[in-house]
Amino acid sequence: MFTLRTTINRFNLSMGKFLYDFKVFGQENLPKEGPFIISLHHTSPLDLFPPSFVQYHRPDLHILVLDAGTEHPLTEWYSRKFNSLPIHKSPSKLNKDTLSKALNVLKQGKPLMLAAEGEMSWDGRPQPYKTGAAWLILRAQVPFVPAALRGAYLIWPRWQTLPKFRGKLRFAIGKPVSIFDSPPKKINNSLLTEVNQRMKEEISRTIEYLKSKESE
Repeated sequence: MFTLRTTINRFNLSMGKFLYDFKVFGQENLPKEGPFIISLHHTSPLDLFPPSFVQYHRPDLHILVLDAGTEHPLTEWYSRKFNSLPIHKSPSKLNKDTLSKALNVLKQGKPLMLAAEGEMSWDGRPQPYKTGAAWLILRAQVPFVPAALRGAYLIWPRWQTLPKFRGKLRFAIGKPVSIFDSPPKKINNSLLTEVNQRMKEEISRTIEYLKSKESE
């Protein structure tokens, strides 16, 4: 059954293919059912293509996004239609309500996509990870699916007003990993740091896999 969300995601992917030869590797690694957290480095506004791809194949996907502009009726409607969960940019305003909603999404058996860094990079390099993704993984006990997108920063860096209309986009999905076999008795900063490090390693491994596929 085609919904408005499916139609727009399909259009986004068609534009990605037409403009940037958008290709996906490791699609078989995307779980067909059940909850998981999928994350990649956020380097460009063109990072919209991976969520479109994942949500096209998993319509129940929810996406954590910055809350900029969601107060406007049109963007609020768009956010709701695409299962977006807005988060505040300012750490002082990071409300527990959003993390609680994200946790509830996972407990309902639905997947969640986010940028563990919490914001878009200015120079294309990975930013320090926030603790939200690690906390959710520990609390929900769901698999982590590493992902990587190559080419986006060269086409449209954050500091550039408009994108180039040439270039290639390559997206890879890594194999799901279980970071912890059982729920921890207590979640502390040391444990959150450990989970963040594991996520970085898995994403780095996926980036290397994608580099090996770039000529295809």
